[in-house]
Amino acid sequence: MARRVDALTAENLALKSEINEFTENSEKLKIENATLKEKLKNTQLEQTKETILNSIDKRDTPVSTENLLSRVNNSNSGDRTAEEENGFCENKPISGVKLHQLLDAIPRAILLLQN
Repeated sequence: MARRVDALTAENLALKSEINEFTENSEKLKIENATLKEKLKNTQLEQTKETILNSIDKRDTPVSTENLLSRVNNSNSGDRTAEEENGFCENKPISGVKLHQLLDAIPRAILLLQN
């Protein structure tokens, strides 16, 4: 019976040691997992910001070019009807409001992405 007690005691110590190793490995894996999740979150945030900025750039570039060309063409002819129809007229208060809305929306979108 004493041998059986000694064998069970030794097995108990071995199991406790193994449990401690698993606990240590588990803590290391939790830390590594948290680090990887943070890196993934940052990467996704950067990609989303780039996507938004690229889409804004793609949208703005043609309009700006079209606006410039329209102004050059219209200034030569003296006809402002195309400018007024497209909302590019500087004298229209609505076009200024639209510009402010667009400019105000960009920082809000970036702030939302940061959160």
